[in-house]
Amino acid sequence: MNARQALKGILALEPIRPPRFESEFAPETIKAWRAFGYIDDREPEIALGLVTRDDINVIWRRTREEKCVVHSEATLRQHIRAYDPSDLSRWPTDWAVLVSGWRNRDTILTCMPWHEGFLQVIGVADGRSLCEALTQLCEEPAWIHAAMDSYAAFLEDLIPRVLADVEVDFALFREPIASNHGPVISPVDYTRFVSPALKRVAACLERCGVNHRMMWSAGAVQDLIPIWLDAGLTGVYVNQAGQAGIRYRDLR
Repeated sequence: MNARQALKGILALEPIRPPRFESEFAPETIKAWRAFGYIDDREPEIALGLVTRDDINVIWRRTREEKCVVHSEATLRQHIRAYDPSDLSRWPTDWAVLVSGWRNRDTILTCMPWHEGFLQVIGVADGRSLCEALTQLCEEPAWIHAAMDSYAAFLEDLIPRVLADVEVDFALFREPIASNHGPVISPVDYTRFVSPALKRVAACLERCGVNHRMMWSAGAVQDLIPIWLDAGLTGVYVNQAGQAGIRYRDLR
């Protein structure tokens, strides 16, 4: 049984041991492991028997890295330009070759269209812009709604064109929005500002045949999980779960 077959069995709730996905290890961690004899000179993923996965390397995030919180017509236009689905630089130059290789694969292939979290999408880049964004949520929420509406439209345009060529095993959403003590914004505000866009993107993926849609996050996101499920996501993948008091068995 290859990794892709195993994943399909797990998602169908068959009694199969979950694959251990590759991760990113800090160079100093790898060096220490080798010094203590935990791994040999091979790459850590090989030495530890981890499962590799490919990700569709279309650029989903903003193509212009300058960020500012959306608070006016000018900054909204800048936001729309940053998330332009017609920007050809989003596509790999060897897209046709990649697609051909993915068609008969036995490895796991994913896509991560919701590549930035809510706060990053509306323009947060540092502590100062975070304070500005939180003020906008309270004082001028219409601009935040407009930014998220534009972001959902961007993904609704790009996703079908990407998935017309290739079938993925699951989609991954990314939402870094919590510490180990709780979310940065309340579940009420998250529902108000983020859920409509999440529902649109999840529905778009479902129309494209992507039945498994996972949310990656970190920290104490327990209060957000029901919102994600209601929006059409089908699972969660939480880093720092233990530190945040999350037990997957309890979630199930």
